[in-house]
Amino acid sequence: MELVGTAELGPHLRGGRVENHFVKTFSTPDPDLNPDLSVIGSLVQHKTMRPPRQVLATPIKRYSCRSHDLTYKYVKHDALLPVWAIRLRTNYVNLLRLRKVEFRGSVLAFAWRPNEMPFREDHPQQTRIQIWGLVDPKVREALLKIIWLGVGILCIGTNGRLSVPSNRDHHYRNLRDRYTNCTYVDGNLELTWLQDENLDLSFLQYIREVTGYVLISHVDVRRIVLPRLQIIRGRTLFKLNIHDDDFALIATLSKMHNLEMPSLRDILNGSVGLFNNYNLCHMRTINWTEIITGPRANYVYVYNFTSKERDCLPCHKSCERGCWGEGAHNCQKFSKINCSPQCSQGRCFGSEPRDCCHLFCAGGCRGPRQSDCLACHNFYDDGVCTLECPAMQRYNPITYSWEINPEGKYAYGATCVKKCPEHLLKDNGACVRSCPESKMAVNGECVPCSGACPKTCEAEKEVHSGNIENFKDCTIIEGNLQILDQSFKGFQQVYANFSFGPRYEKMHPDRLEVFSTLREVTGFVNIQGYHQDFINLTYFRNLEVIGGRALTEYFSSLYIVKTSLKFLGLRSLKKIHSGSVAILENKNLCFAKTINWTKIKKSSEHGTLDHNNKAEDECIAEGLVCDPECSADGCWGPGPDQCLSCKNFQLANRCLRDCDSVSGMYKAAPKLCQLCHDECLPTCHGPGPGNCTSCKHVRDGPFCTQSCPISKYNDHGECKPCHENCLGGCTGPGNSIGLNACRSCEKAVISDDATVKRCLHKNETCPDGYFYEWVGPQEQGVLRALAGRAICRKCHPRCKKCTGYGFHEQVCQECTAYKSGEQCEDECPNDHYADEDTSLCLPCSPECRSCFGPEVSQCHACRNYRVYMNGMSVDNNTAFNCTAHCPRDAPHKIFPQDSDPYCSAERGEPDSQTMKKN
Repeated sequence: MELVGTAELGPHLRGGRVENHFVKTFSTPDPDLNPDLSVIGSLVQHKTMRPPRQVLATPIKRYSCRSHDLTYKYVKHDALLPVWAIRLRTNYVNLLRLRKVEFRGSVLAFAWRPNEMPFREDHPQQTRIQIWGLVDPKVREALLKIIWLGVGILCIGTNGRLSVPSNRDHHYRNLRDRYTNCTYVDGNLELTWLQDENLDLSFLQYIREVTGYVLISHVDVRRIVLPRLQIIRGRTLFKLNIHDDDFALIATLSKMHNLEMPSLRDILNGSVGLFNNYNLCHMRTINWTEIITGPRANYVYVYNFTSKERDCLPCHKSCERGCWGEGAHNCQKFSKINCSPQCSQGRCFGSEPRDCCHLFCAGGCRGPRQSDCLACHNFYDDGVCTLECPAMQRYNPITYSWEINPEGKYAYGATCVKKCPEHLLKDNGACVRSCPESKMAVNGECVPCSGACPKTCEAEKEVHSGNIENFKDCTIIEGNLQILDQSFKGFQQVYANFSFGPRYEKMHPDRLEVFSTLREVTGFVNIQGYHQDFINLTYFRNLEVIGGRALTEYFSSLYIVKTSLKFLGLRSLKKIHSGSVAILENKNLCFAKTINWTKIKKSSEHGTLDHNNKAEDECIAEGLVCDPECSADGCWGPGPDQCLSCKNFQLANRCLRDCDSVSGMYKAAPKLCQLCHDECLPTCHGPGPGNCTSCKHVRDGPFCTQSCPISKYNDHGECKPCHENCLGGCTGPGNSIGLNACRSCEKAVISDDATVKRCLHKNETCPDGYFYEWVGPQEQGVLRALAGRAICRKCHPRCKKCTGYGFHEQVCQECTAYKSGEQCEDECPNDHYADEDTSLCLPCSPECRSCFGPEVSQCHACRNYRVYMNGMSVDNNTAFNCTAHCPRDAPHKIFPQDSDPYCSAERGEPDSQTMKKN
């Protein structure tokens, strides 16, 4: 079932079987569900929350309630809270007195008829009272089973490992609240430090799947029962310091008597470890090879205590092999080790060669299709197990571009969903908890950052060697930025009470490079540091805004006094919202006087102070002047990339004479140049990859691109389409796998030497003379590219149509030549003849050694004696019957040297070896 639910589901209870007419049929692990409730479930419908209607005068009432004796509520923990409804069939209403059951938020709500008046659904009335206890307990239990077995509820697992809780009671309550009614654990299921043997762990009963590991440690509850747990995915594993294995299931130092998981069918990754459990029974009877699937995964059992292990009762007599505990319901189920070799180490639903599960199935199946799986190895997509979810984008070969795929879905755990849950973000076709580095969340989606991703940092009193790394990757500093003499020289911290704090070492100015991502300072910038290598502020080359929410000396928001700077280098600074600019007493500083500060300062309330810096004539004499391409607004330093604005043309932060002065540019607007697209080589006549003069890598239609899309191949710099049957790309136009052909395909016809003869479309069937076979993940060579997919292998030469290799009728549907008994033959056996109409080998008469028909007169050779017809002579031996005994009218047996014995009316000569019948 889908984790969050489909638009409409239709489960009906049929004695422990839930039938879903909209998606699929699946069996529940509860055969004890009341068969009389077959009329209960008519429709499960995913609904949206609606405000209560006004109270109307009508006999039907709608209630919501919380159970006092049983807990049936959603637990937040980032779980989804859909509203589900179960509508009851009209012919069952009189017995239940219920009309509708649903969850509204965390509350179970239903309609109830308090008297014998008929239902009126056109005017429902909203009233809330607690009446859950009035419902018959058996009905109540059955309703909840329908709800919780038909709808997947997700909860978030834990990552506490073996940490000891400070409050054991609180720890138990947290576990109970977290996992009550949970069916899918996203993360790890950790049951630890539950040392009261009377604790009730029945809240675990609905868990069907754990994406991480299962840890049981220091648990003294007698029986731990996980009756519905089918799959442990092992996406995160538990590592013991004393052991090399990574575990998906581990139980250690517990006093439990039984760990009952009768539905556990598959551990997809990771090992199983049972370490020093005092009383644990039946675990050694389990065949773990049946369950463990992951590569290099093992089963480890350790018992190092001096006392003898507990004597355990034997498994129930109905158990085929091992068991999880006492009783027939605890017998281990098998769907792997009992499979035919044709199933390629996958799963099966029977022992016959044709009873293989699809390789996308996990834990077994009910049939051969992708929709018949008990669980999915990779992803579940609307009733079908798939290798991956439908991509969110698809390539359009007409427009040579990627476009939104209307069939696209997001990967949410092991499920494909159209929308990610609200508490998660969308990233590259997946639902994630947080965006990766270099991306940020915008409207619920992870998008690439333009430069450094936004990060706000709190200001420090001053920058020094002890806090410089705190500013790494910051884009906004909330507060003031101060670089003083002691920032470089180091200092001893002294507190207000004259006690000593830490001693900060010297800091080289190059460590200020951490500010290269900084874009905004909300307060003021105070620079008063002096160091021989501190000659410019290019460390702040991306600083765009100084807020001036707080001001320093002379009401300044930019205060640069008595520094060793030679030029400022603040090439990206565009706005100073408030405050003045004070640049004073910098004996080596040039260029500051050229800057038109009115272009930057947004407030005219304060002026600009620029005194006692290096004399302008000295700067000119040393050639420290603005680049010729800078406008009259001045510059931040030497070079065409330090201009406030450009005289002619601008390319990013650089000023140019024209757009033709450097190769790889085009004129985008008056006074604006733009670089050609990265894929152009080397020139272009406009923006984008469609305006290149030539391509750096390949051309796809009119566009230059780094590589061809997956549906095309590179033919001397041109992208050309792969064959329509290719999957995952190609290296040429061929319809096979290998050089100049497909990388893989949905289906393939295989030659006798195990090479791919040709690929098939996914909707094509195997041609006559071939049979389906699934390629296992262990295959090597060419077939490795087809792992998890179907191939068509050639039938045995004696077979024209088949379902497997061989010439027995079990796999051979039609023979190439003849069928004899249960198998195909190239020619009929000697004691059979060929019926050309039916292609069957039919038995000769018992008197024939070979024949051309069923009669004694249709033998080629006799087993005993010939009787020639109509008195014909022995020389005319084509017309005869075969017989076991000579007739009275021909009692003499003649034994010629070169033919069959025959019966004769006359006695033969002695040299003819004549012998009379005795």
